[in-house]
Amino acid sequence: RLTNELATTNREAVRRAREPERALARLHAANEVIEKLARTDSLTLLANRRGVEEAIAHERDRVERTSEPLSVVALDLDLFKRVNDTWGHAVGDRLLSAVGEALRAGVRPYDVAARAGGEEFLLVLPATSRERASDVAERLRARVAQLAVEGLPERVTASAGVAEHAGRETTEALLSRADAALYEAKRLGRNRVVLAPPPGPAA
Repeated sequence: RLTNELATTNREAVRRAREPERALARLHAANEVIEKLARTDSLTLLANRRGVEEAIAHERDRVERTSEPLSVVALDLDLFKRVNDTWGHAVGDRLLSAVGEALRAGVRPYDVAARAGGEEFLLVLPATSRERASDVAERLRARVAQLAVEGLPERVTASAGVAEHAGRETTEALLSRADAALYEAKRLGRNRVVLAPPPGPAA
């Protein structure tokens, strides 16, 4: 009996000794979830603007070490305001969610797909030239045009701009060139992909 009591006491002591360790592990796990949520768009489950900018910064560091290409795609839904105004914001949200799912399914595991804000999305494509990135953007543009969304009796198109990182170009400059190409796609009639030219010497 004494042996059993000692064994029980020992087990209880071990359990209590492990409680702080388990509590710390739970705290670390909770912090990881919070950090992930801080970088995730809750509607589309893609990375948010903060998450994608951190991803680009990380990839820029890698590019400087390896000289591999890095491209980004800025993709924007065409005439999205009309969807909200005509069919309601709930339908608009379902469309954004469907686009998020299409983008996640259409990129590689190590690519980053993000919702930059509103109806604009960003893709970060490591080890990808602007020509290959253009192919990815074309494929996703076509996929978006085929989406069927509950409550939305029309199909929605998307325009995209593609830019490849050049030299020691900043994240801001890279995104600015992708955005400029996106605006050119809109100007040319929407539902198309435009490649950004390389930056000038000043960049």
